[in-house]
Amino acid sequence: MHKPMKPSFQDLKKLCPDVPDDLLRAHLERLDENYFSVFSPERIKDHLECLARLNPGHPIEVLFEDGAGDETACTVLAYDYPSEFSLITGILSSTGFNILSGNIFTYAHLKGGKNEAPRRTFAELHKSYNDEPTVARAMVGRLANHPCGLPQGTGPAKARRMIIDRFSGVVQVSQTVDSWKIRFKSAIEEVIGYLENGEGDCMAMARSAINEMVTAPGRVSPLPGCHRSLQLR
Repeated sequence: MHKPMKPSFQDLKKLCPDVPDDLLRAHLERLDENYFSVFSPERIKDHLECLARLNPGHPIEVLFEDGAGDETACTVLAYDYPSEFSLITGILSSTGFNILSGNIFTYAHLKGGKNEAPRRTFAELHKSYNDEPTVARAMVGRLANHPCGLPQGTGPAKARRMIIDRFSGVVQVSQTVDSWKIRFKSAIEEVIGYLENGEGDCMAMARSAINEMVTAPGRVSPLPGCHRSLQLR
């Protein structure tokens, strides 16, 4: 079987001439071949341009795509924080997005850097998506035991860990896709903003925001069996 190959630095530079060189190198060095086999050059260009815009005052970008049939895809690009995956999936569920599949990528730690705990494990995600009847409530409950979501690494783009989490699914029929996009983008920006701020009990504020979404009037519960195992990278 042919093993997927990463592009060269020159290939990425030609594709993204306006993206800083240190970010291009970090993208090549800290993501494995699977990432480059999943996404097209055009989509990788979109990712790099989004990641280049991240800064402490703007710690998240969201991309939306039309999928096959009635499916919609969204990609969250952000700095990495403890419990972040739980927060993202909780927001997706509570805003009415039924996840069907996903591709989850995180920048590797720098060599010789701080030995932090893994962002997530397969066993944890598999249980969350296959055993829990209501993902958002399960996620919020798990967050209670986690510390405030301080950034995973600080400094320039090449030093901080970043995530590229893409989810495909179906928006519940009680709302239009466009209205869901507005709700999700607003909610995820609010919650990630708490984590980047890192002051006070920011995780409690993030939990409170998701709890409000879960209990909001008119919210439709996720459809049974719609949450499937993700392809983890």
